Amino acid sequence: MGLILLILVFFFGNILHNIEVKWKKTKGIINVSEFDAVGDGSDETSKLQSAFSYALQNNLSIEMGVKREYAVSDQIKLELARNQKISIIGNGSTIKFIGTGKAGVTSIIEINDNSTKNLTNTIIEVSDLKFDGRGVPEQWSETTYSNIKQLWGLTLRADTIRLKNLQFKNVYGYGVKVRGFQSVSINGFQSQNVGGSWNTNDTYDAFGDSIYIGGGKQPNNTALIENVHAVGYPSDRPRKSRIGLTFEKNVEIANIKNLYIEGYNRAWHVEGSPNINLTIQNMKTRRSDLHGYVHTGYKAILINSWDAECKEGDSYGGRSGILAFDTIADTPRTFEVERGKFLIFNDLSTNFASEKVVLKDSNFVNKGGKQKIAGGHIIFKGVKSKGRALQLYKTQVEVQDFIREEY
Repeated sequence: MGLILLILVFFFGNILHNIEVKWKKTKGIINVSEFDAVGDGSDETSKLQSAFSYALQNNLSIEMGVKREYAVSDQIKLELARNQKISIIGNGSTIKFIGTGKAGVTSIIEINDNSTKNLTNTIIEVSDLKFDGRGVPEQWSETTYSNIKQLWGLTLRADTIRLKNLQFKNVYGYGVKVRGFQSVSINGFQSQNVGGSWNTNDTYDAFGDSIYIGGGKQPNNTALIENVHAVGYPSDRPRKSRIGLTFEKNVEIANIKNLYIEGYNRAWHVEGSPNINLTIQNMKTRRSDLHGYVHTGYKAILINSWDAECKEGDSYGGRSGILAFDTIADTPRTFEVERGKFLIFNDLSTNFASEKVVLKDSNFVNKGGKQKIAGGHIIFKGVKSKGRALQLYKTQVEVQDFIREEY
């Protein structure tokens, strides 16, 4: 009787499974288990590659098991043709890179369309997925750049990119690197031990960002990033990773909300995007040598609520502390910080070049050091400096409301 019952359970279980698979296919979804990828700790690179490729070619979303761990030893790579879409539903699962990497760049997942400039009507969606790059070691002592084994979590290029609820850890390279887009959105991003650094001096570094957004395809491209918690490597490493959040190469409209960045040489960095309109709401930056950096140009950068603890002893290009500018195009532009809170723990020095910076309703507090600012044009509106936290040198100053408090 027990044997008959077991057979019936197995028989009807298979029937129900097949019905579920067929139902999901009619809904445009296929599970990686259909390609024998089950997340049992074995190397499933080829199985996942087959599953992802099948989903792409048949216009299906690809679904992982619920909270499984899939091991891969090499990258999964997809090429998007015009009008194609790929949607990866993680269901809380992890893709763990167990390979040791190779000199150059390996991505855990790389998905690209065929143009860095022309629109292709392509879409990439990735949700509820975790990435663990533990197999590739940290390489802080490597002095030859071409020998470094870089691991990138997600490398993406498409017209539309949508990322939601992603986590990255132990990735010696980039967490997410976007290298061509028209619209990109990230909502829910966590990273720990993500980044890396190789440098010949402090004015040149080559890689190691938690999030890199670059290569706007056409004018009016947009980036919307919300709810980010990005932490580099611990303070016992020889140096910090490169950048927490980067916008580079013709990014034009960027809106950021709820950003926490810790343990990067620069917390945020803008370069090669002279038409960028960047707004940041609610940002905290910790353990950065230079908390913000702008190169080449911008139209407007507006920051509302920035909480920075400036206490690190290193620099970028000789600048340290809250903010620095380099080689800014001489075009109309606006830079404004409202409700800033800057705690200065040791003596820091930076240069505002020729930039006009408006500081509104902000506080600078000497917690053991001063922030020296050379150059620039600063407009103070409702600013308090406690304990002589600011030292200005050859800086044009306009004061509408400034209070200096002594201890």
